[in-house]
Order: sequence, then structure tokens, then C-alpha cells
Amino acid sequence: MFVAALALVRAVGAPEEEARHHFDIPAGAAETTLRKFSKQAGEDVVFPKDLVRDVRTAAVRGDFEAQEALERMTQGTPLVVSRRSPKAALVLARRADSPAQIIALPPYLVEDSVTPPWRYAQAPGLEVISRCPDDFVSELVATNDRLRQLLELILPARLQWHSDVPTAYVLLSDQTSPAATRELLAKLQERATSGAEVTVRTIPNYRFADADALAVFFIFNENLGTPQQLVLTPGYLRYLMENRVPALPRWFVEGLLKIYENAQVTTTPFGTSLARADTAFFRPRTDFSRGVPPAAEDRNRIVLPPVTWSALTASGKKDDDAEKAGWMPLAALLAEGPAQAEADPTAVLRGEEAALLIRWALDDAKGERAEALWRFVDACSRAPAAERAFTASFGLTYAEAETQLRKYLPSVGKKSVVLRRTQMDEAPTVELRDATAEEVARLKGDLSRLEVGYIREFQPVLTEKYLAQAQRVLRRAYDRGDRDPRLLAIMGLCACDAGDDAAARPLLEAAAGAGVVRPRVYFELARIVYAEARAHAAGGELARAEQEQVLRWLAAGRRQAPALPQVYDLYAALWLQARTRLERGDLAVLDEGLALFPRRVRLIYGAAMLNALSGEAARAVALTQQGLALAPEATMREHLEKLQAVLTTAEAAETKKGR
Repeated sequence: MFVAALALVRAVGAPEEEARHHFDIPAGAAETTLRKFSKQAGEDVVFPKDLVRDVRTAAVRGDFEAQEALERMTQGTPLVVSRRSPKAALVLARRADSPAQIIALPPYLVEDSVTPPWRYAQAPGLEVISRCPDDFVSELVATNDRLRQLLELILPARLQWHSDVPTAYVLLSDQTSPAATRELLAKLQERATSGAEVTVRTIPNYRFADADALAVFFIFNENLGTPQQLVLTPGYLRYLMENRVPALPRWFVEGLLKIYENAQVTTTPFGTSLARADTAFFRPRTDFSRGVPPAAEDRNRIVLPPVTWSALTASGKKDDDAEKAGWMPLAALLAEGPAQAEADPTAVLRGEEAALLIRWALDDAKGERAEALWRFVDACSRAPAAERAFTASFGLTYAEAETQLRKYLPSVGKKSVVLRRTQMDEAPTVELRDATAEEVARLKGDLSRLEVGYIREFQPVLTEKYLAQAQRVLRRAYDRGDRDPRLLAIMGLCACDAGDDAAARPLLEAAAGAGVVRPRVYFELARIVYAEARAHAAGGELARAEQEQVLRWLAAGRRQAPALPQVYDLYAALWLQARTRLERGDLAVLDEGLALFPRRVRLIYGAAMLNALSGEAARAVALTQQGLALAPEATMREHLEKLQAVLTTAEAAETKKGR
């Protein structure tokens, strides 16, 4: 039955005729992504509210007509797009051939049969449990390593996110992957729209992230056999860049992603190319001639093919003068100001000009410009872009670089850029064996724990089911006597995620006491100790012993990667609560945090307060100015301005007193 209330998502106004728009919409819940679509398209979209409940749309990035973009978003969903006339609103309805409500879920990893047995392997930076053929697992690990090496041609390891925690892989065969249980189907059927029958499909490949680690699951298609061509996705590249510490500048992230959209990556023993999936880690390609490896000269390289960038090309034809032509000066492009609005008319030009700068730097046989780019990007991650840093890296002023970019632009649409690794490091040796029950429980349990976040966002009615399943998997191993610190850490984090700090604390203490490699464990433990101590302290002030306990756990976490911003926030909160004058070594810890997270306004404010309390007035003033330059939200801006006013008044009084 058609719901009476219609969701009408409005923009400023619909265009008079179908026009191409630039879309940058990540995959996500339809209720959210359709609003983003409407803003970016300037179109109305009409749909019953219940129609899009539990529907997840695909990512869309690029220049498209509105209807084409919406069709790309809804491909693979039970939705169909229609428009009654050129000026009518876009309408979503259920496909005639999709009477069932299709819901995508991550695997619900119940305790199942012991056949086929789980297999286990480890290599530098990863752990694997698998129910796939051993040759597929070996090839996956080798291919992943080769792709990692090729990725460094366009994104060096020092500019990528890094964790000391191995990435966990759970590999399933399509012949043995679990189906949705009856209780999940029954729960979903309760919320099905218009009485439609619910159909559940398992997401074939997903990348789940915690604050300090990744977990990946992948379903192997046995019909395709081995080898299968695997690809790293743009979504994974975005993750590596956006979570790097210190954070990379936005212009570089968006520019490199635009280049990566069309890049062709080839490695041995079989070719690989890119897939477009924001949530995946990698996935197979099926459109290749099996058993036919690429020619020797085509191996181990990245090719950036000719490409036409519409905004830059159009601007370049208008006038030789940069401002009249619409080119964005490098000073404006590289400035790290507030995030641009979704409908920012300069977004396309910004992305294309950033991509042009990066491609120009990579298109250098000697590799000197590429090294200059890496130095400059690293500098921009630590401080706002400045022309002196650009000149120090490239040996060019902004104006000189703009001239070179204008001359370089015509070649972008005519010739390819080929980047090669002259020598590939040998792939790690993988020795597969039957997995122990403890290994299976730990890796399955951590994956199940991380799935809860996805379920909470997209299928909240199933949150308790998935959480309980993760707890059962972990608890079963614990009850068998497993006390591996890594298992205890995951159990403690699972309790934290469920909001049960009382259950989490002893597990985290045991894991941290054993020196587990898991930075988040130490932060969560420090947070719990701090919160409990404050709750029971007279006047909310911690005793010295309690402060030292919090500081000990924070210091332990700082020795592991990745660095977590919440660690430094807690340092600041603890010291502000104590209201004591800090020693230089303590202030150095805050400086360390500011170097790693230079755009974290909350930390900047706390550090400014503590420097002021410690007699470092000049440093405090500089920090307030740094915070205000980042255009914080209204409340934080007010705090910074008040602190700045107090410091200025105090400085004036000291100056007057000294006369």
C-alpha cells in the first residue's frame, strides 16, 4: 500500500533541461544518500518513506545527468527510477521484478560444522583464517603484497595509514558461506514494507575498521577457480589517506582519487585493474581471459591513460589569464580551510586541478618531481600549505608552477603516463595449516564485533542479535580456557562497544598487563579508570595514584601505531582537572599530540589552557590563533576568543607593570 506521507527531498530548484552535474556521493543508507543526491543534482526526488528503509545505495562519483546518476546509485537495489516528463521530478518505485525486499547483510558467523576445517596463515601485517582452497589463499596474500608495492608508485608508504595490529582476513567459499538464520529473517520480516517478502543476501566483500585495526572478509567464487584477478578499491585508497597520521590535505586526497579512477594497474602473474566500491577492500574481476598473463612489458606497472577533465579544459579555453579563465590559483587550491559544501560550484575544478598537479609531478622520468610532491604533501599534513614550503620542495614559486601546469594540460588528453617498479620484492611465503579453535574464535569474533557497527547503522533492529553472536563466539573460547591477550583485548573492546565498562575493565587490564599490541585497549582502559575515579573522587579531583595509573596506560598506548587523538584529549582533560603547573616534559606530550593532529581544535584549546596555566603565555596565545584559523564551530570559537582575550589582557597588564 502506498504510504500517505511522501518524502520530498528538495533543492534550490530543478533545471529547465537535463544537464550534467558533478556527483560525489559515497555508498550508504538511501535515506541519507538521496538527500545528498538532491542537493548535488538540484532535483526533486519523490519516494515513499518506507520504500527506501534498509536500502543501501552504491557510490557515485563523476559527471552525469541526474537520472543516470540516480540509476547508478540504485543499481542492484529493488528500486527503479522514472520521470514522467523532462521537467517532472524523479520518482523512485519498486521494480516490477523485485517484489521481495532485498537486504544486504554481513555474514552472521554462527558456530557451524567442523568441515571443511578452517585454515590459518600469517604474513607480515596480516592474519588469515580461510575455508577457501589453499592456492587461492596463497595467491591472495601474494597479490595483496604486489598491489601494495605498486600502490607506493602513487602513494608512498610514509603517506599511508599504518597500524601495528595485523589486518585480519576471514575468507569464505561461496559453497560454505553462512546463510541468514531463521531468527534474522523473522526479525527483518517484522519490519518489511507493505508485507513484502524479505530476501537477504550476504555482502560478498567488506572492509570493517576500528580505531586501530582493519578486518576484511571475502567470499571466494569457486566457479571462477584460481587464480582470480583481485583489485584494490578506491574506497580502500581513501581510507589509507584519510586515516593517515598526520592527516593528508584534502586537495591531495581528492586529486589522487580522481587520478585513481582511471588508472590501470598490472602485476604478475595475472593482471589486475581497479574496482569502484567504497566499502570493499578488494574484489575479483571476471572479465578476463583466464590463464593468459599480461605481456612482460605490461607487468608491474600503473598506467594513467589520457583523460579529459571538463572543468579544466573549459576554463583553459576562456582566457590566458588565470583569474579570467577560472583557474584556481595554487594558493587557493592548496589552502586547508573549512570543508567545502556539498554543492560547492568549485568542487569539480578543485578536484581536477589537484589531479593535474599530482599527474604533472608523477610524469617525470627521473622521479624528482614525485619526490618533491611527497615532501610537500607531508609538510602540508603538519602545517598549512605555504609557498615557501612549495618552493623548498619543487624549486618553483606558485606562479612558475601554474605556468608549467597550463603548458602540461594539453598532454593529459593525448598521452599516457606509465609508472613502473623496476624490481618487485619477493612475495611473503605463506604456510597454511589447520587453524586452532582459539585462532578461529579470535578472528571470527573480532570480525563479528566490527560488523555490529555496520548493523547498528543500516539494520538497527538486528544490533542485539549481531552483538550477542560476537559475544558468544568470544566467550566460548574464553570458557575453554583461552587467555591469549589478543582475545582478551577483543572481548574488552566488545564490552566497550556495548557500553559495559564494568565488564570491559578486567579484560582490558589483563590484555594491557600482558603488553598486547592494540592501541585502543590502552586508551579505553585509561578512559575507564579516569571516569570511575572521577565518579568516586571528592569534588571530582583524582588522587595522585589514580592520575599516575591513567598516565601509565596512556603512555603505553602512545608507543603503538596508529596514534589516537583521543589519547591526547584525555591527557589534556586529566591535567586540566588537576589544575597543576605542568613540567616541560608534560607540555612536550601535548606538543607531540599537536604535531600528529594539528587540526584538532579541541586539543589545541586544551593545550592552550594548559600552557597558560603553566606560565607559557606566548605559546598559549599562538595556540589560540592556530585554533581560530581553523574556523571551528561556534561554541569552540567562543571559548578560544575568551581565552585569547584573557591572555591579551594579562599580557597588557604585565607590560604596564614592567614599565
